Amino acid sequence: MATSAPQDIAIVGYAQSPSWRQAELTEPQFLFPVIEQAIQHVLDAGHRTADIGAGIHASRTSEMGELICEAVAEIADMRYAYHAV
Repeated sequence: MATSAPQDIAIVGYAQSPSWRQAELTEPQFLFPVIEQAIQHVLDAGHRTADIGAGIHASRTSEMGELICEAVAEIADMRYAYHAV
């Protein structure tokens, strides 16, 4: 049995939130601002790959992808997750 990564759980919660169901946007359109904010968050923290310049933290492409995925999960959870009580 496969286990879910934390970002998978956040995105599922996001997709089931009331704000998503009421939106007149496609799922990619709804996620674009979250992804853009996540990328900016990672860049603002100083992470860079060699091809886009030296940053505070030199990262491989796979590491950048993981950092962006983690940031997407956190931002989506803060903005849109539906937490049942």
